[in-house]
Amino acid sequence: RLSKQLGFEIESSTKERITASSELLTTIKQERISKEFLNLLVMDGFELIYKEYSSIFNTIIPEISTISNTKLKNTLNLLKILHNNHILRLAALFLYTDNNIEQFKQVALRLHFDKKTIKGVITLLKYAKTDLKPDKKSILALIREVNIQNVALLFAFKYAFYTIENKDTLTLAEIQALYQKEIDEITQMKVQNLSINISKIEEMGYSSADSAVIYETIKGKIINNELPNSENSLKPYILKHYKRS
Repeated sequence: RLSKQLGFEIESSTKERITASSELLTTIKQERISKEFLNLLVMDGFELIYKEYSSIFNTIIPEISTISNTKLKNTLNLLKILHNNHILRLAALFLYTDNNIEQFKQVALRLHFDKKTIKGVITLLKYAKTDLKPDKKSILALIREVNIQNVALLFAFKYAFYTIENKDTLTLAEIQALYQKEIDEITQMKVQNLSINISKIEEMGYSSADSAVIYETIKGKIINNELPNSENSLKPYILKHYKRS
């Protein structure tokens, strides 16, 4: 990680020793491995790091070590064109493995990934190769199931997947427009019916500037179904997570 972050080359004999000693990683705390791995995952050129140090990644995540050369090539191409987002890139690592969702769950449990990450990756793996239905009932059902934020990630992931598989991205764009229309309507409705506003936050003892920031954050979480739209629930949440100046 440091060599890529700071832009220096690891001396060849040291690199060989790193590879030869990769099994020692099994003695390291999983939380430490998870932190370093996720930091690497969102770096520019991660696909090159993954290819160069495959023995390291195969040691800490043996579930991804058995894919064929063809599937490995697709994985590297997918990693290359995806944004520097850990949910997108985790899904890319597991997409071409057998029983990818179950294998990811094993790794997520072992490396102590947070619930938001786990749900996001499972969503991408579940729907990446599935044709999304364009009717309103199916659209609303999917939005309710995965939440709005993950819908955006899903389309980003599907565009990358369709690109490397030479599938029709034009139809995908048309379907995304239908999903976005429904999301915009849901978002507008939720914003109009928010149970809390900036004035109510100010009444809790926060400054005008802080209240505006808190409001925008809370609004986003409500839209993404991360918080309930209930004043009785939101006020204790705000007091717990935001200090009053």
